[in-house]
Amino acid sequence: MESQVTQRIKQFCKEIGITVSNFEKQCDMGNGYVGKIVDGIGAEKLSSISRNFPNLNFKWLLIGEGQMFAEDSPQNLDYGKFETILNSITQAKDETIALLKKDIRRLEAENDNLRQSLGMESRKKELA
Repeated sequence: MESQVTQRIKQFCKEIGITVSNFEKQCDMGNGYVGKIVDGIGAEKLSSISRNFPNLNFKWLLIGEGQMFAEDSPQNLDYGKFETILNSITQAKDETIALLKKDIRRLEAENDNLRQSLGMESRKKELA
């Protein structure tokens, strides 16, 4: 049976449009951590949740009192949009890295060809 804290985290995630897995990643929790909560959450995890989700009302999270969202923070933050934007940025970064690696391999081959034409050893052989 799930703890009440686990149920409330799942409810919060659903409300803001993210997966529990994404919540765990953002809060530096291991995969499946939320589902394993039995007696509560440690101070380090609570601190991470607070940094990543400042609009979450901790009184509601821990004991179920009050509203899900803190009174002094905007509850209309669209975390689903943030996740989409983050995924787009991550994909663009990965594509850029792949292109840069391809350019590096091309330049290394070009350097090797130039060294050979000048009668020099390949740089890769020098480093080996």
